[in-house]
Amino acid sequence: MLLLGRRNYRCAFNNNFNNCFMKELSTKIREARVKAVLTQKDLAEKSGVMQCTISRFESGKQSITLDTMIKLARAIGSKELTDDLLFIINEQLTKNG
Repeated sequence: MLLLGRRNYRCAFNNNFNNCFMKELSTKIREARVKAVLTQKDLAEKSGVMQCTISRFESGKQSITLDTMIKLARAIGSKELTDDLLFIINEQLTKNG
């Protein structure tokens, strides 16, 4: 379920879509974190997300919620990353809506 504002949207994604979607998002987050010269530990402290969650997400071993993605993007402080994440999410929801 994606949580956008106060409304909940249930999205039925098949495993291939979900894996591809999360991989693309995790790559964007990792690239932005590295570009911002932040370690996973630094990002965890700034975002309030556990470092092990960030590590598992970046390595593709765990999915995360939209809320967590937004926390990470805000902590990284990259408007470009936030815009990219929203674009990717919107594009995938439109395709599979």
